[in-house]
Amino acid sequence: MDATLIKGSHGSVNTPPEFHPVLITDQKLNNNGNIQATEVHDLIWKALKG
Repeated sequence: MDATLIKGSHGSVNTPPEFHPVLITDQKLNNNGNIQATEVHDLIWKALKG
């Protein structure tokens, strides 16, 4: 079990916008539709509370 063999992009900060994750929601977002990763929790929580 060699941990150096594990690769991935978790935590990568310099990815081009076309490779950013997508969140589909009917909730109003800020004016350009971009949100911080830390805002996702609140959006999901609001959707679950209805």
